[in-house]
Amino acid sequence: MSKKKVSEAEPLKKLEEQTKAPVTKLTHRQYAEWKFSIFEMQKSALKNDIVNMEQKEFQYLLESLDLKRKLHALTKGQSARLSIDQTKDEYEKIKLSIEKELGYSLSDKSIDEITLEIKDLSK
Repeated sequence: MSKKKVSEAEPLKKLEEQTKAPVTKLTHRQYAEWKFSIFEMQKSALKNDIVNMEQKEFQYLLESLDLKRKLHALTKGQSARLSIDQTKDEYEKIKLSIEKELGYSLSDKSIDEITLEIKDLSK
């Protein structure tokens, strides 16, 4: 019986040997170069991603600064115009009130800052 088992095992070993393909191996240097090239490729891709993100960040910064400039111009410009308009209105109200009290117009008149005397410029 043992002879029968040996004879059955031998063809299986021969079959396994025939089906196994020869294995090609890299040298340690080839593997290291291959692995290093993959690492360099990944590193380059990451550097590219970083550059793209920096460009987007810079674009967002420029957009933000532009919006801040527009907002500043809008709010400061409007408040300055409002301030000018309000002071002109206030001046006109005070001038009309003084003219009403005096009974004549202050056009072509000057006021002496020391004596507060009203002088006619047309004379």
